[in-house]
Amino acid sequence: MDIEIRPQELAQNAWLVRVGGTLDTETYPRFEERLGAIASKAPRSLLLSMEDVKYISSSGLGALFRLKRHFDQSSGFFGIYDASIAVRRVLEISKSGALLVSPEVIGADSPFFPYVSARETEKRKEAEARARKSKPSQRRSR
Repeated sequence: MDIEIRPQELAQNAWLVRVGGTLDTETYPRFEERLGAIASKAPRSLLLSMEDVKYISSSGLGALFRLKRHFDQSSGFFGIYDASIAVRRVLEISKSGALLVSPEVIGADSPFFPYVSARETEKRKEAEARARKSKPSQRRSR
């Protein structure tokens, strides 16, 4: 499988990067190359959306740690929002859950706020639709 990387500059020095597919031994070099190109532009903030990542290996996890270290050294912000179950599981097992960013961490003054706010609204609507579908129809017996 391959990796899909869709970067978007939301504001000066703030990038949102949507990642999909697999992040493993075969794909992490491309991931690092693409994100390295973004990091070379000296952004202050980078948020990864990894909801479409189906699999992440230890090589992929290492790539995430190297990105985190880069942003820590430059006093920048790096986080993962919207992680798939596969990504969450690997981060939890490796005791790396601190890379995950909750919506509460993204303040209204953040360039990521409009994206996070819209995604949270979508998630709520999806959950409500699932709840409506799972309710048994209530018909009156006569």
